[in-house]
Amino acid sequence: MEKRYAAVPELLDLIDVEGAVVTADAMSCQKKIVEKITGAKANYTIGLKQNQLHWRLDVIFHEDASRVRKDNSPLNLNVLWKTALH
Repeated sequence: MEKRYAAVPELLDLIDVEGAVVTADAMSCQKKIVEKITGAKANYTIGLKQNQLHWRLDVIFHEDASRVRKDNSPLNLNVLWKTALH
């Protein structure tokens, strides 16, 4: 784990998060950090940046390769895909 992410796992070792919901930003979206949180019997939510949302849409739904172009179809399909991810 990179040095800049080392503080979060160290902090999780110092506090009792059992039963809590730990919130973090996208910088904390690291496997080791998530494993620490779930290992401490806590839940978590990590906010993703817009480019990560687009990456998920493209990987899961192949959004960039979509040939949907007619009328409002691209927007409607995008709303459905985002709803499915949440």
